[in-house]
Amino acid sequence: MLALSDRSLALTATVVRAAIPAGADVKVVQQMLGHASAGMTLDVYGHLFQDRLDEVATALDVAREAARKRRENQ
Repeated sequence: MLALSDRSLALTATVVRAAIPAGADVKVVQQMLGHASAGMTLDVYGHLFQDRLDEVATALDVAREAARKRRENQ
């Protein structure tokens, strides 16, 4: 593997720090960086991924409620 300069590493980190809050998931970031595995990406950048449990719980509640309303309207 080619060694990256400090400037290249800083630019890569900047791009990743912008991509993750913009919604890029770990597989997208893995592909962007050319990492062999998502685990490698998480080892390096995992701290940048927010704890999204509340967001997921809310989305599940919304989906459950929508399914309940569809059943009622049938």
